[in-house]
Amino acid sequence: MPAGGPPTGEACGEVIAWRTLRLSRGAAQGPALTVQVCAPLAFSDGRGYYCCFKITGPDIAITRWMAGVDSMQALLLTLRILPIEVRSICHHRGLRVYWEEEGDDMGFPEAQEST
Repeated sequence: MPAGGPPTGEACGEVIAWRTLRLSRGAAQGPALTVQVCAPLAFSDGRGYYCCFKITGPDIAITRWMAGVDSMQALLLTLRILPIEVRSICHHRGLRVYWEEEGDDMGFPEAQEST
């Protein structure tokens, strides 16, 4: 997955969905974390699509993107990587993350292991 903001020379699309997640450390509930997903856009060279997502919170302001052959693939890949990114960010800060109640997941589609 590419690091940093949108691809060089490209812009992020309009925000089409967002979710506020709750953070906690130990018994203390912390501030919120917001995730935003932007509309997929075509690369300016016409070779595929990319979809930006943003994660913001206390001392956190990250923009990343995923690319796909078409806009649907770019969006689906974004939705699959987003919870992994959030978990990684929170893990490195010693935070737990959940959607509605402590112990919940984030409500995003999770990759399933195939058997």
